[in-house]
Amino acid sequence: ALNNPYPSAYFNDQEWNQMYLKAAFMQLDLSNILDIEKRANKDLTRIISDYAHERWAASRQIDPFFWRPVSNYIEGVLLEDMKHLFQSKDSLENHAAALCCFYSNNSEAKALLDKYPNLKNNIANKSITWKNLKTAL
Repeated sequence: ALNNPYPSAYFNDQEWNQMYLKAAFMQLDLSNILDIEKRANKDLTRIISDYAHERWAASRQIDPFFWRPVSNYIEGVLLEDMKHLFQSKDSLENHAAALCCFYSNNSEAKALLDKYPNLKNNIANKSITWKNLKTAL
């Protein structure tokens, strides 16, 4: 899964989604999965949200990179998930929500991000990116 172009090029969506979830479950460094945005899909975002809800119910952490594929699919439950991440005391979760909303085409996600102007500005000026997420504190 990591640093390997094969899954992106040859996996169907179901295989890709299973690989992505398994990598998250195994707590692998998700930043090393290639073409995450390119392979994002609606089913994957539903899986991400369901997995997050299970983790939150068990008071477990989630790698903030896990949210990277959701930007183009933020609506309904995923919008509520972004609100949850923004309200977190973990700044990495705040940054992940801000990145997702910044790159979303959803007006509600954009409006949600507008409530956090410092985060929005830091993304706009590239102080916070997916590449430096864990070091942008």
